[in-house]
Amino acid sequence: MEANQNTNARSPLLTRRSFAAATGAGVCLAALGTLRAQAATYDSYIKPEAGQGAGTYCSGCDAHCSFTAYSADGQVTRMVADGTALCQAGYAYGRVPGSDEQLTAPLKKDEGGSFAEVSWEDALGAIAGAAGGSVAAVVNRNNANGWYLQALAQALGATTVVAADGFGGEARRAGVAAVLGAQDLVPDGAPSRLVVAIDASAGKTDSADRLAHLARSRAAGGCAVLIDPVMPASAGVYDEWLCPLPGTEGALLMAVANRLYHDGAFDEAALAALDPQYRSWLATLDTFTPQWAEAETGVPAAKITSLASRIAQAAPAVAFDIAGVGAAGNMFASSAQTAAAACAVAALAGALQAPGGTQVVPEIEWGSEGIPAVVADGVLSDLFSGGSSAGLLLVDAVDLTSAYPGGPAFEAATKGATTVAFASTLTPTAALCDYVLPVACPLQSDQLPAVASAGAPALVAGRAVAAPPEGVSTLEECCGQLAQACGCADKVAIAAEEVAAVRLAPFGLTAEGLRASGRAELSSYPQAPFTVSLSAATWAPSVSLGAGDQLFLLAGFAPFVPDAMHSAHATGAQVLIHPQVAQAASVASGDDVSVATRFGELTLPALVTERVHPATVYVSLAPDGVVSLDVLGPQEAALAEGGAVALQETLVSIQKAGA
Repeated sequence: MEANQNTNARSPLLTRRSFAAATGAGVCLAALGTLRAQAATYDSYIKPEAGQGAGTYCSGCDAHCSFTAYSADGQVTRMVADGTALCQAGYAYGRVPGSDEQLTAPLKKDEGGSFAEVSWEDALGAIAGAAGGSVAAVVNRNNANGWYLQALAQALGATTVVAADGFGGEARRAGVAAVLGAQDLVPDGAPSRLVVAIDASAGKTDSADRLAHLARSRAAGGCAVLIDPVMPASAGVYDEWLCPLPGTEGALLMAVANRLYHDGAFDEAALAALDPQYRSWLATLDTFTPQWAEAETGVPAAKITSLASRIAQAAPAVAFDIAGVGAAGNMFASSAQTAAAACAVAALAGALQAPGGTQVVPEIEWGSEGIPAVVADGVLSDLFSGGSSAGLLLVDAVDLTSAYPGGPAFEAATKGATTVAFASTLTPTAALCDYVLPVACPLQSDQLPAVASAGAPALVAGRAVAAPPEGVSTLEECCGQLAQACGCADKVAIAAEEVAAVRLAPFGLTAEGLRASGRAELSSYPQAPFTVSLSAATWAPSVSLGAGDQLFLLAGFAPFVPDAMHSAHATGAQVLIHPQVAQAASVASGDDVSVATRFGELTLPALVTERVHPATVYVSLAPDGVVSLDVLGPQEAALAEGGAVALQETLVSIQKAGA
């Protein structure tokens, strides 16, 4: 696999403008085979007997991968993916039902920071008492049943409601919405002549459908290019790795658009049909030359021109995979720009909705009279920048600490508020709250319909696989109980089946029918034509680096352990450092390295590798999931469009520990 080679590289000052990347080829792994082996390993942790089966989907991320789960005696015995396999987090879902870590009673934190079980009556009474002031809520964007918490928050007169994603992704969605007015952009299921993956090293690096699609495309003679400041474990499926300076991926894509335009490698009539104002956008591309992008990204202009030629030759069967853009591990203030640029290049190449190309996942408006949609009228940064002064903060089970600020930032932002988590296990975010109300995990309750972007875009719905423990309610029931305690039960007394029926009525589907079939591909139903606003695709640098020892700090996920209950349980915390940086700091693999920011300091073992950009120090999440995030200083980080906190734009200095 090729990597960047810049024959014009200058003295390696680690600056955003002047540093030119010179990275070699790294580790190549048979990623799909590894993933299948992981799936078999996870199956070995599940009991072999079949039990009772039911179709459902994973709400761990917005891919919403569907699968059939089998249960016996309140435990999940086996999970069979509808696609190739689930990711590690997906299989870990099956470990929750019946486990010792599942919460069975409300918890209250004492003054010493320890939790003790309390009665439902005491917990609900205390929370209702705090509801007299201002209220804010964080709902899990990926959990369709989070609608009930949204409805409860609205009934309580919430001033701020945030739809968050534990893996990040707000910025990606903002970029896609700006250009396409859609929910997401995903590769078509058919083999592609070219796959362009961006930021695949993020939290979603082990997507089974991504790797399966890559394997099908390669088998059919296609090729794949990776644009990423870090080489992921799945690197073996790519033909070429372009390693830009972190956060400049969008600049590279705008330069690709420049070449496609000036080479005439686009269908002007088709582009005009998508965006009547396309000519004004094309005129802006003159600025974004490959030579300009080389100075911005460190990727040689010749490599950028070559990528544009590959796209032109493979069009329209070009799949743009942007699932990792803005996700945990690659959260930049420029992530929305990167997603928007990818949408624009896909449109320019004629790849949108083309077989083997890139599919647009439409934004489904779920709301109707009497049943509001989940609408985020605030952004997550409101909670971490002093914008919210709520007396009561309700938090869905989404684990904010895995992709957002760690403990100190959360506690500082919520000081003086009564914080309440709705969770099935004591996640790091739940552990930061004053009260934890136990709710059934997703496999223990029927799931409202959602849009799945894994594989072909489809509608999915879930059926409860196992019964929750005695005394544990579904999120729907728990929100109803709290609404009763607060005196507003009439405002949230809407049955799950009624909500599901309203959501599916435009498609002529029923929840029971959809659960029985597992999924209904959106291509089978009439689609409203989407409109393209190419003018939303542009590039403006978000942050500048100084010279010398100031580098980017990225924090991402290490491999999951088999009994992980949530994403923050990871192993192998270490610092990945490029050989050029290591040599300057006299660091060798295995040495303890001090990584310092103005907010804190970490000491972790070093791994010297060419898998990272020379201007990047990559820190994997520590086992407790919050240590590395606490030094990122989100209070002063630039904020990405859509409200995501740009965690990976923190400047650091490194030195050998004890030096």
